[in-house]
Amino acid sequence: MFEVIATREFQKKVRSLSKKYRHIQTDLQPILEKLRLGEILGDRIPGIKFVVYKLRIKNNDV
Repeated sequence: MFEVIATREFQKKVRSLSKKYRHIQTDLQPILEKLRLGEILGDRIPGIKFVVYKLRIKNNDV
């Protein structure tokens, strides 16, 4: 099991987006749980010094 740590920038953006998208926390929960369990989600971004993945999450408010 892993610990998922959200950056301050991520937390601020989620807080800001939650005003417009009321279910953003609900949309994020299954993804965060999968990350905690060690699943690798998304597409790896090539050409970056570190291992970075980009993941899109379905928005249930749209």
